[in-house]
Amino acid sequence: MIDARDLGQFVLRTVTDGRSGPVNAVGPTQTMADLIAACNPDADVVYADHEWLLERDVSPFVELPLWLPPAIGVTLLASSERARSWGLQRRDRSRTPLPTP
Repeated sequence: MIDARDLGQFVLRTVTDGRSGPVNAVGPTQTMADLIAACNPDADVVYADHEWLLERDVSPFVELPLWLPPAIGVTLLASSERARSWGLQRRDRSRTPLPTP
């Protein structure tokens, strides 16, 4: 997650500075549990085992977004190092207002 205000400021700064090229303007690495807690800390979360889902023909990243079983061998990580070197500043997640459920 990244606050839209931080992303907007970064895009404006990048354009103003005349920079171009691929860059990952992303927030810090977090787990799905972190994301759910940030969106709704009172959510009732039910976890399913990877094998259980695959046995029921659940398609990774299609029928269950952002889920890839370990057997696929892919991890969804992106470095924001280049963006940070270009001036990306990320506010603490606690300062990002979230919609109420």
